[in-house]
Amino acid sequence: MQKLILRSLMCMVIIYGFATYLNTYFLKLDEYYSFYSQKFNDIEKQPLKTNLIIGSSHGCFGINPKNFDSKSFNFCFTGTNPTYYLNLLKLGILNPSKIDTLFYQVDWFMFDKKWMWREVHHDGESIQNKYLIKSLFCSQIHQSELIQNSLFNFANPSQNLKKQHSPDQFFNGYFKGFVQYNIPGNKEWEHRTKTQFNDTQISNFKIFIQQLKDNKITIILLSTPEFNMNHNIDKQKGLQIIQNVANSFKIPFINIHQSKKFQYPKNHFHDWGHLNLLGANKFSSEIKQYLFNQRTKKI
Repeated sequence: MQKLILRSLMCMVIIYGFATYLNTYFLKLDEYYSFYSQKFNDIEKQPLKTNLIIGSSHGCFGINPKNFDSKSFNFCFTGTNPTYYLNLLKLGILNPSKIDTLFYQVDWFMFDKKWMWREVHHDGESIQNKYLIKSLFCSQIHQSELIQNSLFNFANPSQNLKKQHSPDQFFNGYFKGFVQYNIPGNKEWEHRTKTQFNDTQISNFKIFIQQLKDNKITIILLSTPEFNMNHNIDKQKGLQIIQNVANSFKIPFINIHQSKKFQYPKNHFHDWGHLNLLGANKFSSEIKQYLFNQRTKKI
């Protein structure tokens, strides 16, 4: 009986070790996870008083620190919602002592939990071990899934091998968290999904802002350009919710949808909501100039 138990344990250790090796090997080939892992590694190296940009994929691929601000770092991710960033703040990955100004790139659909699906445990393969340990004491994080993803997220090995032979142009030009958005064949020009405004996400958005304000962090809410989306019936409702939150906390909300200056032509977009490299560089430069002009007026 003892031999059977011992053999079973040895078999489990071998399977565990082999699975961990495969996971590590395939993640090295996966450009998607390498890109996000690079972000998590780089934010740890950021100096004190960084101008940090957070938000969704619209910010991830639409605000280029090279054209925006020399002190800035782009820490936006696809599918993010306020709860995601609130949990990163609780874990210490977002460190208030390192932040000068926080630019929160906001979307009118940002409170839709199904559309904005990202949770911290999805990034188990990217988050450093010291934060994985901290997550064990954070009730809002799925600890088991976070640890599982850090060890056994195979991330479609066959697709990874395919990428090794034909790299995806999606990942060109990494710079301080920014990459060019360029997925061949992915050209949606409409937002067809009806937006659901989740009360928990709205509440966590307020909690997140309050905690940053308690740490004396300057916060600026910033929307990004979209192509031909003014007809969407949920857009004004979402923007009004964001404006109401901004008003209640007395923080600026730069709603570029109100300005013709930021109504770019179609060749500046990858799809209806994501700027391409041309659009990202133009927007980053113009919003930098806009912010400079606003500060100059105050002086």
